[in-house]
This record gives sequence, C-alpha cells and structure tokens, in this order.
Amino acid sequence: MIDHVWSVLCSRAVIDKESNNVSIQNVLERVTVGAEPEPNLALPIEHEVISFWTRRETDVRERAKVRIKYVTPSGHEFAVHEQDIDLTQHANYRTRVRSLTLRYVETGRHFFEVEIQPEGVEEWQRVASIPIDMRFEPALMSK
Repeated sequence: MIDHVWSVLCSRAVIDKESNNVSIQNVLERVTVGAEPEPNLALPIEHEVISFWTRRETDVRERAKVRIKYVTPSGHEFAVHEQDIDLTQHANYRTRVRSLTLRYVETGRHFFEVEIQPEGVEEWQRVASIPIDMRFEPALMSK
C-alpha cells in the first residue's frame, strides 16, 4: 500500500541536488487582493502543491495515480491534474504540481484536494484537503 505522508501548498519548493531534500518556501494559507472582484480572475500567484508518498511495506513495489483538484467554496472543480507515481524502484516519491496563476472564482475558502488511485483500483481516495482563503478587499486599493 502507498501511504500519503504530507502535502503542502506553497509558493515554491526547492530540491537540493546533493541530498535530494526539499525546502518549502512561503506556505500559502490566505490570499487577499486589494481590488474589485472579477469573474474567473487569474491572479499572478506562482504556487505549487508538493506531496510526499512512501511504500508502507518497503519490499512491495507499487504504482498509482495522483490527482489534484482545485475546489471553490460552492463546489466547482477546476485545474484537475493527474500524474503517475512509481514506487517500483524507490521506497519514496514526491509529486509536484506547479502553476503560475491562481484562479479566483469567489470569496471564501478554496481547497486543493489530493487524491490517490492505486493501480488496479477504480475508486479515488482523498488523502488531503489543503485550504486557502481567498478574499477581495477593495478598500486596500486606496491605501
């Protein structure tokens, strides 16, 4: 079985070439925009969702698919991204999904949902739900 260890929404993750360790920079929890809201606005905010996966049993080689969804407060799903993870050669695996913009649809708590579908299984299993609060405060424009 593949275990989800952690997932983080950040502005940048840097992987050291020598140690292969990751440094996570600027964890994103809230975005406040000093402007009037517009429908389907793409904010120029670089971000990525980085996740760490491991084999529960180190001698069992496995594969799966990972899916990241961006979900609005009203339940609309955007930016679905899927990728394969391969734990047949190594016991640990990291996935990274990067984007140059963050879609703003409505004020409130949005989520990046991380799901896994083990090889040979039909159902997706949600393993993380990362919140980010999106707010528009036009009063900030005048300051």
